[in-house]
Amino acid sequence: MLMRKAIILIIGLFPLVAFAAYDSTHLPYSDAPIDRATAVAVSFLTEEGILQGYPDGTFRSDQPVNRAEFLKVSQRASATEVIPPVDTACFPDIDPAAWYASFVCAAKRDGIVSGDAMDGIPQSSWRFHPTRTVNYAEALEMLTGSFGLAVPPVPGTVWYQPLIAAASAEGLALDVGPARALSRGEVAQLAASFLAWSRGELAELRVVQEGNASFSSSMSSAASISSSSIRSSSSASSASSVSSASSSSSFITDPGPDFSQGSSFLRLGTVSSILGAAKIFNNSEPFIVEDITVVFTGAVPAIDQVRLYATADGRYLGGASRNASDPSSFTLHSSSGLLSVARREETSVYARAITRSFDQGGESGEDVRIDHFFIEGRGDWSSRRYNQSTIETYQTFETARSTFISIANAGPTEDALVGGIGRTLGQWRLEGVKGDGSADLRVTDIDFSLGVSGGVTLSNVTLGADGTSDRVSCSVVSDTITCTSIPEGVGTVSGGRRVLTLRGDITIPALSQSAGLQVALMPAGSVSSAGALTWTDGTTGFSWVPFDGAQLQGTFYVF
Repeated sequence: MLMRKAIILIIGLFPLVAFAAYDSTHLPYSDAPIDRATAVAVSFLTEEGILQGYPDGTFRSDQPVNRAEFLKVSQRASATEVIPPVDTACFPDIDPAAWYASFVCAAKRDGIVSGDAMDGIPQSSWRFHPTRTVNYAEALEMLTGSFGLAVPPVPGTVWYQPLIAAASAEGLALDVGPARALSRGEVAQLAASFLAWSRGELAELRVVQEGNASFSSSMSSAASISSSSIRSSSSASSASSVSSASSSSSFITDPGPDFSQGSSFLRLGTVSSILGAAKIFNNSEPFIVEDITVVFTGAVPAIDQVRLYATADGRYLGGASRNASDPSSFTLHSSSGLLSVARREETSVYARAITRSFDQGGESGEDVRIDHFFIEGRGDWSSRRYNQSTIETYQTFETARSTFISIANAGPTEDALVGGIGRTLGQWRLEGVKGDGSADLRVTDIDFSLGVSGGVTLSNVTLGADGTSDRVSCSVVSDTITCTSIPEGVGTVSGGRRVLTLRGDITIPALSQSAGLQVALMPAGSVSSAGALTWTDGTTGFSWVPFDGAQLQGTFYVF
């Protein structure tokens, strides 16, 4: 572990009155965090020069933070930004010219990071994965190393539990699971806590964070969506507008929402992609939305909360809580109003879910689909009560402890077909994220789709992977190559990435004029239909992946 730098010790005490100045009015951002604890932390670190916003004047506290970005924050907060020259060629996946190279390599030099360990791979080849979203356990590991927080060993525990225990003992821990992907706001809270602790002022910081000062901010942004419609007794309109029904102008926004829809996984312990959206329209008078209820097709134990946003500006409306009388529904209520919808003008809202981490009760293999949105409110002119319900069919998702984030052809798009023994038939790069320390991400069976022409035949087909000499024999029947009972040494996606290589003996007829061969990991499958690839997250077996055919095609070999 890195010893705490001497510069920390000579800064001196940071008076409570200075902390008291750190609120949203002190922030140079147009989207100040809505909760005081985060706003104080963001303001504190901004004044210290540790954090900064985006060129458009926003901070985007809900946006995720990758490992390189977090390490820079950790190094700056612990006063290790000014460092002796360091060799910036420290990890295979770190570009020596990258902006973060000096931070990462200094941290490796000082024993704060060492890369993701891979069985059978020398430590010099371990990767850092700078662009992967940092989770809570990883963040604690970097901060405890940077600040020199003592972490006593706890026998019989997984690697991150002593870190959480040490942080909790000092009052530094966040109330989230170890696999939680951290947002910019959560990173600010964690880094501010460690910095205040290092100065002996954590208690003062907490007093200010728990205060009751008011907040205000304003911003504007735009987004568009083609979403599920709400049908009322009146006709629909294509125009859309939205304004706040509350007197407060304080809000946070959803950073860069992606409105694309398709079968996908919800990784436990994270904020989900958009689950669905609903349009709101009233033909009679302006409409004040007071309640938004999201009803799922069944009980969804893995979902802890549903977050709702206004589509027009990405504004976060609030978190809908599970209804005690109906575990399949979540309601967000505000008597002062969540949205104000003009007469005969349409607006829409959309939903994301916060899933529980596996060690906090999140269930793997759970199907999640919105059945409908139910909107309630009052007329602005008459105070008449209105309610509307969606009638659309929403996309189905499935929960998992780990998820694949990419599967792609690892070879050339096209290459020459050459007959012979042990020829490469295709290569695929699999990348994924494990959601908790004991989770798995392992391919167990594959049915490759085989396309041949010109009389080409295959035999002795085997499947292997980078970093191991192990191979598994596969059978060839008609247009399918089947590889079953794939051993852990081949199928495990360790270190977040694995390249699978299919090889076999190729025979090309002597007189063939149009020989060709292509292998694909198709079909991808869906929640309701099995695909080519079967894998496990350590608890549940899955038989589909959320990618399209273009991503799953292998190299096209032509004679």
